[in-house]
Amino acid sequence: MANFRDINYSTKPSKGVLRRIIIEIYQVIYNKLCLKDNVYVGFGSTYFVDFKLFHRLHNFHKMVSIEKSLTSKKRVEFNKPYSNIEVYFANSHEILNEILLKNKINRLIWLDYTTLINNNILKDINTIIKNSISGDFFIVTVCFDSINKPNNIDITEKKYRMQEFLKNMDEDRIPLNFSDENLNKKNLKEMTIKIIESQIEEYLYHFNNNPNIKSKLIFEQLINITYHESKSMLTFGGLLINDSQIDDFKHIDFKRIEFISKDEKSIEIKVPNLTMNEINALDKYMPNGDTSELSFDIDEKDFNNFKSIYRYYPRFTEVIT
Repeated sequence: MANFRDINYSTKPSKGVLRRIIIEIYQVIYNKLCLKDNVYVGFGSTYFVDFKLFHRLHNFHKMVSIEKSLTSKKRVEFNKPYSNIEVYFANSHEILNEILLKNKINRLIWLDYTTLINNNILKDINTIIKNSISGDFFIVTVCFDSINKPNNIDITEKKYRMQEFLKNMDEDRIPLNFSDENLNKKNLKEMTIKIIESQIEEYLYHFNNNPNIKSKLIFEQLINITYHESKSMLTFGGLLINDSQIDDFKHIDFKRIEFISKDEKSIEIKVPNLTMNEINALDKYMPNGDTSELSFDIDEKDFNNFKSIYRYYPRFTEVIT
């Protein structure tokens, strides 16, 4: 969980694109599976950006924010945008179980961390699965920036990176094929995905072998997205659904959503830096235009990146009062 003093969540365009992708995927699932009253659980900070957007676009029955900063209660409560938001002041691994037990209706859960994957995050994933009901959609976001070795440390970079990583992660959770790897950005991202997948599989195995469970739970991955804004971030998640409903899920058409990912290959959000005039001009040529029709010069890569995310591109304006 990040500190709102370090990050202004309202002015991060890649994150803005990600929010819109998440809620679009969730709405398709919600409508096709005929889900009813639902709850959004997330990290609202003082900005509550995803809470505002998700409430406007989906009108959640209830919203729950987890805030680790105990010294910011008044400020967080002051900035709550809606009366149906309940805030819990604690670390997620301390309070998530209680929240899920109190809210036994369909949930969109987005645990948007800013750290590398660690034991507490895996504990949260376990808590979600342990308390899950069919139709729960859960997502985790974690950092995958490589760990930089200080110049005054007299060990190899590879050894230092693994030592630092293992300060917050049990060694037996490291996949065997990564145990001797240099945890550069590429390897760290791939290992993080493997760790999350492995833990979901393990936790589901225990869940489904409970003799009191009437229907087995299946995890259907739908999101594996990366972006970079000051940090390199991975967002991974999907739907928890009973095996009795799997046929209904398989009939959902996700083809029009380009950012669906059902495997280990991540899809990267690349947001080009554009002026509002350029964005408005480009919109007129979406989705089938090309650069030859434009009245200004734009790099082909920037054009294609915009084309892939134009429906989700956030619009920022400054209002002077």
